[in-house]
Parts: sequence; structure tokens; C-alpha cells
Amino acid sequence: MGFKYLKLKKFNMSVHKNKKVFNQKVYWSKRGPTRRKPDHPVVSATFDPLASVVIKASKNSNRSNILDVGCGNGYLQFALEKYFKNVIGLDYSQSMLTNNPCNHKLRGLCTQLPFPDKSFDMVVASHLLHHMNEADRIRTLCEMHRVARDCIISFEPNCKNPFNFIFSLIKKEERMALKFTRMYMHNLFIKANIKSMKSHIDGWITPNIAPIWWVPFGQKLRKTFLKKIGFDIYCIAKVNRKELNE
Repeated sequence: MGFKYLKLKKFNMSVHKNKKVFNQKVYWSKRGPTRRKPDHPVVSATFDPLASVVIKASKNSNRSNILDVGCGNGYLQFALEKYFKNVIGLDYSQSMLTNNPCNHKLRGLCTQLPFPDKSFDMVVASHLLHHMNEADRIRTLCEMHRVARDCIISFEPNCKNPFNFIFSLIKKEERMALKFTRMYMHNLFIKANIKSMKSHIDGWITPNIAPIWWVPFGQKLRKTFLKKIGFDIYCIAKVNRKELNE
């Protein structure tokens, strides 16, 4: 496939007139430079398990082309690049992209992905949907489904995780994460007319702002019964080629 799509026309921010979306834009513009780097030990320990989910779904083919929608600072994209050769990140925040060290990235809207149908083997999104209103969540899932050939995977904060719950209460920009349960994710996929979906709870118990000394303890906790309150809910949906061709 190559990376011919990186040479795109200038991104038009005029579509972001919704007040909530604008507030999110300001939030991420400020957070970009202050966040930990993708190669930080805690960030790696947090996102490597998510990358493992993608690797497993790809049937261990490192030749798969991956699109990371809402890539931000590159946390998931960086973890994916350790295994996959072709990973493109897309985000609308220039601040986040500036602080993303990954090789292939571009600015764009997740509700209007600038790619033809079936451009990527897999399309993934990490902690993206809860920053939008529900209509845009559905549009984003539809767009992810449109440009994927094999499957899409969406990771979102598990609201039943105590750390996620508290953080979402404190940060108004994260408050919409309180909706995200497995059932809510399941219903979002249904509303986007995406079938063949299964959901799971996984990931670290604690957030990626934990101290470095916590890494070995966090890895051990993930293997205990506490994994039921893991940090992430993820949904995997296989793309129905017949539906795309209709």
C-alpha cells in the first residue's frame, strides 16, 4: 500500500464549531506537550497489552496495514510499530501530532477519514470515542468500518475500573467515559450497523500515570482476578465484505 495518503490537502478545522468538540480540542492542545512519551516504561507496560490484542486479531501477520484513528501522542501507534511495518496514525490535534514520535502520521477527522474504502487491513482506535458526542461516535465507527478490509478494534476506558471512574469524575473532558460499559460499546456498534462483534475487558488495573516502580506489580495484578476490572474495554468486529460491496 505504501504511504501515498500522507500527502493530503490542508486539514479544514472549520467543521469544529460544536462547543463540546472545541473544548476537547483545547484540552488536547494543552495536554500534548505535558504527557509522558510513548517509550516511557509505564506507558509501554500499559499499551503493549493493547497492541497484543491487535497482533492476535491480525493472525500474527506483521505485514498488515494498520490505521490508528485518534493516535494522539502515539501511545498505541508506537506499541504497534514494534511489530507491524505499516502503521499510520491520524489525529485532528496538531499539538498531539507534534509530540508523536512515530514515523507516519497525518492530521484529519475521524468522522471523515481521508482514505478510499478498504484501504487498511485493520483499523484501531484507543480512548477516542468517549471524547465525542454519540452521533460522532457512530460516524467514526462507520468510517473505521468503511476503510477496513479485515476488522476494526476500539479500546475505551472501563468505567467500572475505580481509577477510570474517579478520573472521569474529576476531569470534565473525560466525564463521558462514565457511559462506557461493555453493553454500551455493544450498542454503539449495533447503531453503526456493525455486526460480528465481541467485547472484552483487559489492560492494566492502574492508569499510565503510575510511577515506574509500579510496573512489575501492575503486570502481576493483570494476571489475577482483578483483570475483571481492567483499564480497558475493547470491541472487535470483523468486516463483512459482502456488506461493503453492496
